[in-house]
Amino acid sequence: MMQKVRHQITLFLPEAASQLVESVRAVVDPVQASLIRAHVTLVRDDELPQISPETFTARLDLPIDQRSPLELTFAGPSPSVDHGILMHCASELAEFQALRCRLFPELQSKSMKAHITLAHPRNPKAAGNSPQNLRPLANGLTIKFRQLALIQQTGGQPWVTLKTVDLF
Repeated sequence: MMQKVRHQITLFLPEAASQLVESVRAVVDPVQASLIRAHVTLVRDDELPQISPETFTARLDLPIDQRSPLELTFAGPSPSVDHGILMHCASELAEFQALRCRLFPELQSKSMKAHITLAHPRNPKAAGNSPQNLRPLANGLTIKFRQLALIQQTGGQPWVTLKTVDLF
């Protein structure tokens, strides 16, 4: 039986922010933390056009004059569906949307709300999924993203990075 393969374009948190967020994710949802590093999804798998891998990779190679870090501010953790927990983007999303559309012009009419998933509702609720374990992130975060990544998941396995591109 063939396993489903998914792709997405992701902004992984840089090291300093990642350490703090990962320490919380490991407690509030160890399953999600084991599948994928802390990140912001730029283009979901269901939004990616059906194009050849070569064309897909070429789209990620933005010209130097179109590359710049993307700074986003995230509010403190808030509950999502069931026992999910998200950090919603509190920044203006114009640059985020512009980056999506530079990579995939066909997404011009589709906006996306940036967020960081701390606990995913599809995973079992972890014993550590409680408000006191979210305190280190209570004041939110401002993060400067300097890379984007093409990632892939096969079946329910952890996501793997296929390609990274610098944004600066």
